[in-house]
Amino acid sequence: MGVKRTVILLIYLAVLIAPDIFGQPITPDSSLVTHAVASAASNYDAAMINQLRLYNGVEYNAYPEPYEDFPYFESEYWEEGSICYYGEWYHGVPMQYDLLNDLLVIEHYNQSGYGVVLQLHTDKVDAFELLGHSFIRISGDSSDASGLRPGFYDLLYDGESRVVCKKRKDVLERVESGTVSVSFVERTHYYIMKDGAAVPVRNKGTVLKALADKKKALKQFARKEKVFFIDKEESIVQLVRYYDTLK
Repeated sequence: MGVKRTVILLIYLAVLIAPDIFGQPITPDSSLVTHAVASAASNYDAAMINQLRLYNGVEYNAYPEPYEDFPYFESEYWEEGSICYYGEWYHGVPMQYDLLNDLLVIEHYNQSGYGVVLQLHTDKVDAFELLGHSFIRISGDSSDASGLRPGFYDLLYDGESRVVCKKRKDVLERVESGTVSVSFVERTHYYIMKDGAAVPVRNKGTVLKALADKKKALKQFARKEKVFFIDKEESIVQLVRYYDTLK
């Protein structure tokens, strides 16, 4: 028996036996039963259509092993996260973010229990949340992202201005004793997005240059709050957040 028929049957039986459970000698109304079954079927169909949309992708070809480290964002294992795909949010989805190819991949098991790894259509992924990070997709026509390549960006601060970073991994091959050893090198680039442009920043000087209209106030703030750029990410966010309060 299929899942759909099972769900409908259970609802039908619940309507029939409810009077016995509560000791009420009431004859079930056939119209009530019909409505309950129809409603259950409709809700089931809607839920299934919604889930099928999530699994709309193509089979993923992972980087061939063996290799050192891993080509994914922060974890080599499947991690549960949330995805906004085709305008709908899905939660508790096992996923990995491939930093080599800028792809979001998910794990899917079909009705026979066979596992398939799918890469989602990047242009249909609006955003996703993974391992405490919020990623957004920036397209070529994004109004506030002039100068950024299309792809997924980690949204570090979202105010009147924005701070994003682009993470990627490159393949590093070494030959040792006639054997090729493969590992991955991660690179991170930071950007301040404001006034319709994305400005790359890497240190205190470039941040102050990007926010030059409030440079004096920002320098005073950095001195007072001891913003030393030991943690580059946190320091950039601190300065941009304060900058937004000065407007």
